[in-house]
Amino acid sequence: MSIYPKIATWSYVRAISIIFLLAIHSTPYGGQLEGPSGYWKVSCEDMASGGFLDFRADASKMEVNPNQILISVNSHRAEPGRFSLYLSEPLDLGAGGMRLSWDRFSSETPIATFVILDDARARFKWYGFWHIDMNTYVWSDEHAFVQQTTERPVALTRCE
Repeated sequence: MSIYPKIATWSYVRAISIIFLLAIHSTPYGGQLEGPSGYWKVSCEDMASGGFLDFRADASKMEVNPNQILISVNSHRAEPGRFSLYLSEPLDLGAGGMRLSWDRFSSETPIATFVILDDARARFKWYGFWHIDMNTYVWSDEHAFVQQTTERPVALTRCE
C-alpha cells in the first residue's frame, strides 16, 4: 500500500484550511462572518429624530446630532459581537458641529461601543470625542442617542 493517497489527502485538507482562514480574515469586522450591517436607531418609528448608526462593511457613518454632526466611523471587533467605534472624519457639519476642534480629536481612541444582542437589537454606549490636548472626552452628553429612561448603554434597533 502506498503512502501517496494519505499525503494527497493531507495536502488537500491543509489547502482547504488555509483557504478557510484567509476567507475569515478577509471578511469585514475582523473575521466575524455575520456582521452588524444595517441602519440602527433608538426608535425606528421616528426616523427623523435622534441619531443613527449606518453600519456597513465598506463605509460606516454615524449621525451624532441631527443636522449638526455626521461622521464616518471605523470599527474594530473587540470580541465576537462587540465592536469599538472610532472617529474617521466629519462628513457633514451644521453650525454646532463646525465649532468643534476636529483636528484635535483622536481617531485611535474609541468614541463608542456597539454590542450585538441578536439580529434586531444592540447596546450602544457613547463616550464622546477624545480631545488629544485636554486628554479627556468632549461632547459626551450632547449626543442624540437618548431614550426616555436614563438607561446606559442605550438600546438600538436595526431598522432595515
